[in-house]
Amino acid sequence: MKVKQFVEDYEIKAEDLRKTFKLSKKLEIDSFRHKGCFNCGNIGNQHSLPSEPWTRVQYCWICNHLNLVIESDRMGGTYTDTIECYTDSGT
Repeated sequence: MKVKQFVEDYEIKAEDLRKTFKLSKKLEIDSFRHKGCFNCGNIGNQHSLPSEPWTRVQYCWICNHLNLVIESDRMGGTYTDTIECYTDSGT
């Protein structure tokens, strides 16, 4: 196995989150100014996970959510990011 393949195999992809989990909240905010979990607001109980380019994924073990941040192109003048909060699908 090559390093690049290993890294890509463990990257969380937005498409996989959307297919696997239930969307519970969607926000349009400047994610760099936000502190804590995008779903419950808890500070200090999140873990960043590897994700595909132009995204960040945060896992909050307090509210059991995966928070997908789709980063905007700040060079283009947009400063709001799309945040999608996912939880168990219930199935």
